[in-house]
Amino acid sequence: MAAAAIAYLAIARSRRKRAKKQPIVFPDIGSPITSAMVMYDSHDISLDNKKIAEIINQDSEATIAEAENVPLTHGLFPLVRVKSTVPFVVVINDSPEAAQEIQEIADMAERENQLPKDIIDKLRRCDARLDVSSARSPVKIAVQAITVEATTDLDPIKPPVLKVLRSLEDSTHGLTFDCVNGGWPTQ
Repeated sequence: MAAAAIAYLAIARSRRKRAKKQPIVFPDIGSPITSAMVMYDSHDISLDNKKIAEIINQDSEATIAEAENVPLTHGLFPLVRVKSTVPFVVVINDSPEAAQEIQEIADMAERENQLPKDIIDKLRRCDARLDVSSARSPVKIAVQAITVEATTDLDPIKPPVLKVLRSLEDSTHGLTFDCVNGGWPTQ
């Protein structure tokens, strides 16, 4: 037990010394807050970050979308960086948690009569989503911690953003949920 405690202290000291010597670099992956979601059935369409960038670039002259693979400690993080008057990022979220959240959103929409039954049925078939968030995420770096302030400056109903959302929605045969304003932009 004492040997484990000594080893732990040695590792902790070593990390602190390294942290003082090397600055902590936080990857530029956008805001952790999702401003909008385009929910879709991944059995109907196969997407990757290159395909999403292609869809966005085909449908808009005012925006430029670039597929990126941002290196993280445990591998690459694929995203699409959209450069326009309102910069944002798009990330594929096909995790089991995302599928569960989509079902919860469908339940809420049904309970609150937010959508017609056929649209709710379509939503229930969705098992993946495109998370759209601000490209700007304030990050504060200290020796002991990285703090990400969870804010967003991306409003999904702004015309340049809404145009891209509609393009993604059409291409995926999906449904868009506005997380900032809390609703379904004119279905």
